[in-house]
Amino acid sequence: MRYIELFAGVGGFRLGIERAFSVQPQDAELQLEQSLSSDNGEQLQRTPSCVFANEWDKYAAQTYNKNFGGQIDTRDITTISTDKIPDHDLLVGGFPCQAFSVAGKRLGFNETRGTLFFEIARILADKKPRHLLLENVKGLLSHDSGRTFQTILKVLADLGYGVEWQVLNSKDFGVPQNRERVFIVGHLGGISGRKVFPIFGSSSEAESTIHPTIDANYYKGPSNQRRMVAMTEIRTDEAKAIRRESQRAGRDFSPRRGKVLVPRADEIGNTVTATQTKEHLLSNGARIRRLTPVECERLQGFPDNWTAGVSDTQRYKQMGNAVTVNVIEAVVRRMYG
Repeated sequence: MRYIELFAGVGGFRLGIERAFSVQPQDAELQLEQSLSSDNGEQLQRTPSCVFANEWDKYAAQTYNKNFGGQIDTRDITTISTDKIPDHDLLVGGFPCQAFSVAGKRLGFNETRGTLFFEIARILADKKPRHLLLENVKGLLSHDSGRTFQTILKVLADLGYGVEWQVLNSKDFGVPQNRERVFIVGHLGGISGRKVFPIFGSSSEAESTIHPTIDANYYKGPSNQRRMVAMTEIRTDEAKAIRRESQRAGRDFSPRRGKVLVPRADEIGNTVTATQTKEHLLSNGARIRRLTPVECERLQGFPDNWTAGVSDTQRYKQMGNAVTVNVIEAVVRRMYG
């Protein structure tokens, strides 16, 4: 099975696909015999092969190359002719979400990043892969009163794809992160046989993501510590006392000032973001610290130190922009299992 990865970031789709196709001992004989039939009767081997990947961000490309080897294409996708892209059976990509995210200005197709969906459509029109798998923020569904999403569905339908979609939450797929994303699966020629969606996951525990040793640099200083505690929902007596003291002092900690939820180590965490403006924080009693880059990698289903080699700022950005690997694995297993 040949596939291409657009807006590849640090390779979350690719890692999820590789995991989905990894053969478990009890399934080895069955999976080696299974194959997918193309419309012309050719048998497609189940072993996945990424034949093209594109990512323009130089730091994300650096991380991608470090983990997968070779050279990812770093050109602007709008400048790449489709005849330079290999034929493929599956197109995957998380087209830039900032134009549709509630964390941004939600300009949608009025912003350059929002129009990059049409680059996917351009490639689909020429290459006609049998399947596609796209990911975006949940806000895509409601943007412009739902008209943006309906436009996307119509474009895909006009290209000959039967489309199904579902909002999935990462917390249901083995990582303790509350991250809702919409996943779109397209089938050339329409949906036949078993549908991919709905998919149901199960909740997970948070302990496995916590770093055993934390550098002091990740902890908040005393002044920020008290401010953060007062702005959070930490449920400890000490935190409540600090909050009451701050309120008596006349400090404004209303939601419009940026309420920050700080989970305990045994709770589901917030969505990992690229900018960390809502800093991803963790409480240990009433002491607050940032999550480490490794913890963010774990929350997204990546191996430890996947993003090592770039600055912490870039590591947080890369994980915030990434797809949750566990979710991709589950969807691809459903598509090709």
